[in-house]
Amino acid sequence: MTDIMALGLTSVKAFTQGLATISDNVANAQTPGYARRSTRIEDGTVIRYADEWRNNESRIASGLATQASTRLNWLESAERALDDGETGIGQRVGAVFNRAEELAADPNSVARRSAYLQSIDDAAISFRTTASGLKSSSEGIASQAQQTVTSVNSDLKGLLNVNQTLLATPQGTSGYASLLDQRDRLLTNLSRAVPVDVSLDFRGVATVRMSGTGVTLLNPDAAGTMGVTAAANGTLTFSATQPDGTASDVIPPGGSLAGMSSAAADIAEQRASVDALAAKFADLINSNQAAGRTKSGNPGGPLLEMGADGALTIAALDVSVDALATSNGTADNANLLALNAARRDSGIETAWTAIVSSHAQKVQSAKLVQESSQSRSEAADEARDQLSGVDLDREAVELMRLQQSYEAAARVIQVAREMLQSINDIGG
Repeated sequence: MTDIMALGLTSVKAFTQGLATISDNVANAQTPGYARRSTRIEDGTVIRYADEWRNNESRIASGLATQASTRLNWLESAERALDDGETGIGQRVGAVFNRAEELAADPNSVARRSAYLQSIDDAAISFRTTASGLKSSSEGIASQAQQTVTSVNSDLKGLLNVNQTLLATPQGTSGYASLLDQRDRLLTNLSRAVPVDVSLDFRGVATVRMSGTGVTLLNPDAAGTMGVTAAANGTLTFSATQPDGTASDVIPPGGSLAGMSSAAADIAEQRASVDALAAKFADLINSNQAAGRTKSGNPGGPLLEMGADGALTIAALDVSVDALATSNGTADNANLLALNAARRDSGIETAWTAIVSSHAQKVQSAKLVQESSQSRSEAADEARDQLSGVDLDREAVELMRLQQSYEAAARVIQVAREMLQSINDIGG
């Protein structure tokens, strides 16, 4: 009789644990990183359905997708700064030469002289606007990189805490399964920022290394840290301090940090090109002025100035219409005609078109990479979720089965109690 009662109690406890596990599955069906579980009825052990190979492939694919989307996002930001519309550098520089041609047809027209000076001011404004937009993109990347590095360091600390807690938690329990979920979520977050190689011991404790670098970011006893610095031109330099205190510069081979680094380098190149173009434009206008004569017969003074910060500081000087050097000393419009000839030789407008075209090609290429990497990531997640994901229909069937089993076990206990009571009544 006692054996029957013990069997019933053991079964009720096991089915109760099973029902609780299904409840966890249903409640966390949409929780990122949650792995489906079941309960082994024989001993009440919680079984977590996860495959490290599938998890690793998902992490790799997620990192590549994040790298591509991050790079694309910042390249598109720079593309918006490289405005090629009516208020962009190309149109405004072209307008300067067009106003010069118009003035050459009537060099003594005050209205046309004013229009020419205004076009130079407009071009300078376009240079400053473009340079400012590119600088803002660089600063945005630097800020995001710092935030991401901070998140990486936080995730490494979280993983260290999980490692240490796993050692004190019995395997096969719901708490142990929850810790493994937390570990995998942190590893996924980490791999989106920087690709990692993960080693797990028999307890599930993780050792993490940055892929392809030999740099250890986490061991069972300590966590490393990462850092980032931004140069004046916006390029990024990353560093890593390993758990043993060894520090070195590193180049993230993937993840969002690599995407930021690549985009920052591209934008730094565009900033340098715009600065060089602004300097060339200012030199062309000022050289033309210096080669000509004003109405009073004096050499022309500069019309533009530019400081050490390049295109960010180019500005039109406050010059009167009479200070324009349109003449060469013999013909009133000869110096303006010389400027028109210099337009062709300078290649300023062609250089601007090349800057815009080159960047547009980079953006288009980045879009293709982003689309393909996103598809790979989705496929990897689907493969992982085939094992680890929660299917509510399956859980509903299992819930009904366990409820019926629970009721049957409870009925065994009830029958045993009734039989025991009957025996006691006979004995009495």
